[in-house]
Amino acid sequence: MNTILQLAINEASAQYGIPAHTRIILPVNFRDAGGPDCTYPTSNTIQVTIRDYCQTDRGSAHYQLSHEAIHTLSPVTKQDVTVLEEGVATLFSHEFLFKHTGIYWGSSGDQRYDDAWTLVNSLNAIETNAISIIFGKYQTLSHLTAQNIIDEIPAVNRALADSLVRKFNSET
Repeated sequence: MNTILQLAINEASAQYGIPAHTRIILPVNFRDAGGPDCTYPTSNTIQVTIRDYCQTDRGSAHYQLSHEAIHTLSPVTKQDVTVLEEGVATLFSHEFLFKHTGIYWGSSGDQRYDDAWTLVNSLNAIETNAISIIFGKYQTLSHLTAQNIIDEIPAVNRALADSLVRKFNSET
């Protein structure tokens, strides 16, 4: 699992930009309930946790680890994660899953993540390198303003930019 996570982090960094932090990625952790997540046990470590069934489900392992790899690029708390960051994580996990397993999932299984993915696809339709441009400038996919996005991708309309910078966990 650690090899898959490292591969996903390397590919995400190559595609979107090198993380500005120097935190240590701890070995992948597993749990039987709750969703996968990325936490920060200390100021210099990152813990990726995925579901137990990923130990025997190759597709789920690739999907969950690649999604969490995006969250390792610029560590923020769950409360601070934006629609943009979750949309990029969902987009990347679908691409990574297909590239490395040949498995295509048309949905994440959660409408909120699919909606975030759709918004990121709308941004990418305007500028194919939008994510790497934004990440390259700000070193984050969260803690952004709508104006930050518009400044880097001027063709983006205010409504899309506003939607992308909303806190994901407030999207209930």
